[in-house]
Amino acid sequence: CRRRRNRSGASGVRMAGVVDPRAANPTPPASVTSSDGFLTVTVDPAFGGALLQANFSSLNPDPFAVMFVRGDGLRVRSGDSRRSPGGYATAYDHEAPLGETSSWTAIPLDRDGVAGTSSTGAAVALPDPTGSRLWVNSIDSPSLSMLLTVTAPVVSWSHQGRVSFATVPGNPYPAGSWDVPAAREGSLAFLTSTLAERDSLVALLASGPLLLQAKSAWGWGQCYVLPTGYEEGSGPSGVQDVRRMWAVSVTEIARPATLDCALFIPGKSYADTLVLAATYTASAATWPLYANILEP
Repeated sequence: CRRRRNRSGASGVRMAGVVDPRAANPTPPASVTSSDGFLTVTVDPAFGGALLQANFSSLNPDPFAVMFVRGDGLRVRSGDSRRSPGGYATAYDHEAPLGETSSWTAIPLDRDGVAGTSSTGAAVALPDPTGSRLWVNSIDSPSLSMLLTVTAPVVSWSHQGRVSFATVPGNPYPAGSWDVPAAREGSLAFLTSTLAERDSLVALLASGPLLLQAKSAWGWGQCYVLPTGYEEGSGPSGVQDVRRMWAVSVTEIARPATLDCALFIPGKSYADTLVLAATYTASAATWPLYANILEP
């Protein structure tokens, strides 16, 4: 006798979408393996990220953990570091620059944290958002991340100067001190089309630090921000319009620390898999191994 699988996911339920039967099949994600075979990187275009899978099972002894690194030493948030039973470890990078090629490496670590020989690099390009859309990624809850439409034709950023003055008796000129300008502050205008999207955006703005990722041609670069407030307005057709116009104020911050961050893979929560396989029997038929769930 098999019991019905009862699972709940922290990311909530993903809304179903209608697919035009005439539409072409989506392009399979690009996957690249390092020349030494230790690291495979797979592009996840649906969420603007990259799945990183290390296989150091051929080493003797197996590494205790694996450190995942992007570029010249930038540690991947969910890969700083990951335990590697049997030499296998997985991380997900949802902060890699869009519209350009990035390279990742994996470093085996022993129980004392001593690093072994790094893998060779595996490089892939993550696609730019299309049109006037912008990825707004939650750092602590990536499943809340959204691809939003920017409605304002011009987005302005301000840099407040950090200067102070003191009056000097008998001198018409004040004494002044100065420091580097403050980080960027700005206001972004978004449009949401449904009440479900409205609720999702409210949850996203309440989730803590965010990463804004625009197309590379905009010249914003990677921009970590904290929302400082937002305004929600009725849609263009009036109060009965379920669309919402948003003005979100943000202040730029430094990249949050990565040490010991949990692994979250968008679209792979228990709630997401429950939609595809509601019982243990269905799960076993769909994914014979837990590792199969990670496959695109």
